[in-house]
Amino acid sequence: MSRKSEELQFLADTATHSIEQERELQLNRNYAEGLKVEVEQSQALIRELQERIQSDDRVSELDVLLRNVQNKASELEFQLSKSKQVCHLLSFECQRLIFRGV
Repeated sequence: MSRKSEELQFLADTATHSIEQERELQLNRNYAEGLKVEVEQSQALIRELQERIQSDDRVSELDVLLRNVQNKASELEFQLSKSKQVCHLLSFECQRLIFRGV
C-alpha cells in the first residue's frame, strides 16, 4: 500500500470513527434528555404527594378540632338541659309558693 492510500485509509477510518462518536454522543444526549424529563416528572409527582400529605395533615388537624367542638357542643347541650330542668323546678316551686300565698 502506498503512503497516499494509507493516509486516505487513515482519514477514512478517522472520519468513520468520528461519525460513530457523533452518533453515540447524540444517543447519549437523547438518553440524558429523556432522563431529565423523567426527573422533572418525578419532582412534580413528589411535590404533588407532599401537598397531599400536608392536606391530609390539615384534614386530620381539622378533624380533631371538629371532634373537640362537637364534644364541647354536647357538653353545653347537657348543661343547657340541666339548666332547663332547674328552671322548670324553680318555676314550679315559685308557682307553688305563690299558690300558697307565701
